[in-house]
Amino acid sequence: MVFFDCNCRFGFETVPPAEFCRTEAELVKEMDFNGIDKAMAVYSEGFYDRPSPRTVSQERLYPVLNYFPCRNVEELQDQNLRHTITAGNFKALWFSCHPGRYGLSAELFEACFHIIEDMHLPLLLDLNRPGTDYLLDYEPMNRFLSMYPGLPVILMNTSYRIDISLYPLMERHSNLHIETSGYQGFRAIEALTARFGSRRILFGSRYPFLYPAASRFRVESADLSDKDKENIAHKNMENLLEAIVYE
Repeated sequence: MVFFDCNCRFGFETVPPAEFCRTEAELVKEMDFNGIDKAMAVYSEGFYDRPSPRTVSQERLYPVLNYFPCRNVEELQDQNLRHTITAGNFKALWFSCHPGRYGLSAELFEACFHIIEDMHLPLLLDLNRPGTDYLLDYEPMNRFLSMYPGLPVILMNTSYRIDISLYPLMERHSNLHIETSGYQGFRAIEALTARFGSRRILFGSRYPFLYPAASRFRVESADLSDKDKENIAHKNMENLLEAIVYE
């Protein structure tokens, strides 16, 4: 089975995990060891207030642009953002918003998100605050998704505790997806598939903080059809990328 990881990063880490990759070549070697064929790759320096765009050169890696609203970085200003994404062939936008950084207050980045909505560029939305439990706040998330109905949104680094908000949000918003790395409730993937189908679930490992092989095993061992497993493992991410419009 092909695995396309939508959640991994490489490069500089302020508090490095036990294993991590500083270079693209090291990341590809780690992917080979864990049986991962392709990956959406974030250069981790972008998480530490160094938001200048950086793409990747390895053909099995797909570049992700880490986005900081309102930063004085010319390439990320609204009028330049489309060109930056197109020139760098970026395949998604990563946005971390949690207390102490940004919320989902749309006036900060409304113009930007309308641009990526027009491009059908996936938004990797990380609401996880390090050191705390992940909780999905229904109301701000509902408002956000309502403002950008054509924007593919993928919830990243989630937990098993979000279903009470996740289910009604997925019922209302067909553009909402979830990746698997933290969604580890008992039979949670199977239950979500039974309710909404497998097209809105994407494989993610959260490397280097979790082990890709363990995340892969949870998909391989799920009580799902081979077709559903293939969707989750790689096809859903591939379909999202095929829908991107750069011009």
